Amino acid sequence: PWTEEEWLVEFEEFKKYPEYLKKRQYENFGVQDFKFIYFMEWSHRIAGRVVGAAFTLPLIFFAARGKIQPSLRNTLAGLFCLGGFQGFVGWWMVSSGLQRDKMDEATAEHWQLNTQFAHVSPYRLTFHLSTALVIYSILLWTGVGLIDKRRMATTCQQTAKGMRRLWGMAHGAALFAGLTAFSGGFVAGNHAGLANNDWPWMNGVFIPTDLWEPSMGWKNLTENLSTVQFDHRMLAYSTLFFHLMSQIQSRSLPLPPRVKFAFNLASAAVVAQMSLGVATLWGGIPLFEAASHQTGSVVVLSSFVWLLHTLRAGHPGYRFASAAQAATKSVR
Repeated sequence: PWTEEEWLVEFEEFKKYPEYLKKRQYENFGVQDFKFIYFMEWSHRIAGRVVGAAFTLPLIFFAARGKIQPSLRNTLAGLFCLGGFQGFVGWWMVSSGLQRDKMDEATAEHWQLNTQFAHVSPYRLTFHLSTALVIYSILLWTGVGLIDKRRMATTCQQTAKGMRRLWGMAHGAALFAGLTAFSGGFVAGNHAGLANNDWPWMNGVFIPTDLWEPSMGWKNLTENLSTVQFDHRMLAYSTLFFHLMSQIQSRSLPLPPRVKFAFNLASAAVVAQMSLGVATLWGGIPLFEAASHQTGSVVVLSSFVWLLHTLRAGHPGYRFASAAQAATKSVR
C-alpha cells in the first residue's frame, strides 16, 4: 500500500482473519501495529525472492556457457529444486494461519489455543525452518568446498584411532545442533518459551510434572508447552555435551591450526547461543533477544558445518583407521 487509504483497506481485510478476531482486537492493535507486521512479512518474502534470483540468474549464465564443473551439477540442480520447493512450503505455512473456518475453540488444535489463533501451524513452521536450514547448510558446505580443498590424513595408527573417535563425536554434536534448531521451530510455533521463564529449572523443578498429558498422546512432543521447551533444552544440553567431548578429544591430537580454530569457533558459538537462550527466557522472551537467539542457531550450525568440513578425510570414502593401516602395510 502507498496511501493511507490503501493501508486502511488492507487493515479492514486483516480484521476478517483469526489473528485479529481471536487476539489482536483485544490488544489495542491499530493501523501502525499492522504496518509493522505487514512489513515484516513483506520483507521476508522479498528477501526470499532476492536470494532466489541471486542463485538462479548466475546459475543460468554459467550453465549456458558450460562453466559449471560436472561434480557440481547435481548439487546445484538439487539446490534449485529445493529453493522452489521452499517457496511453496512458505505459502503452505502461511495459509495455515488464514483459515477463517477453523476458529471454534471447542474443536481447535492445541497449537491454536497455545497461540490464541494468532500463529501459523508449528508443524508447517518447523518444516519451513528445517528446509531453509538444509538449503543454507548445503550452500555453505558447497561454497567452503570450492575455497578450501584441504583434507586430513595420517599414517600413525594411534592418531588414526583418535581421529575416528573425534570424527564421530563432532558429527554427533552437529546432529544434536541440527535437532535443537529443528525443535526450536516447535518452541516458536507454540510460543512455548512463555510457559517457563526460569533456568536451570522449569517452574522450580528440573523435570516438569506436566510433560505428558494422556489426552494429547504423541502431540505432547509437539504441542505440550512444557514438553516442547523441555525437549529443546535437553537437545541443547546434548549438543554441549558432545561438543565438549569432541573438544577434549581434539586436545590430544596433533591437529592443524585451522581445525583447532574451527573447534574453538564452534565452542564460542555454542556457549554464546546457550547464553542467549537463558537471557531470552529470563527476560520473558523479548523480541530482540528472541530474534538474536534464532540467528544464533544459524551461527552454531554454520560453525559445525565448517568444523566438519575441516575434518574431511583424504578422499571420499576414506577412513582414518583404514588409511593408516594401508599406509603401514605399504611401508612394510
